[in-house]
Amino acid sequence: LLNRSRDIVRMGMTMIPDDEPEIKRALAKWTYATAISLRIHFQPGEFALEDFLKDTLTAREIKSLEDAPHRPVRAIHTLSQVVMNSKMDSI
Repeated sequence: LLNRSRDIVRMGMTMIPDDEPEIKRALAKWTYATAISLRIHFQPGEFALEDFLKDTLTAREIKSLEDAPHRPVRAIHTLSQVVMNSKMDSI
């Protein structure tokens, strides 16, 4: 998961135009949120989502993730939306 997360962020930083820094930041933070939500999904009760994401996501984003029926899917969906909303050139 760590290597795939690095790959996603590295490719995004390369392919998303430099005039979209907010999209690049969103890609990085939602990649991290996806990894954390998967960790908590597989280790329920050990950690609180907010403990890991309070410095990365807004309170509204954390609530949205917490309220999702399946948090990893919600995080991946948001990550997909970030990519779709970018001006990334499709290959």
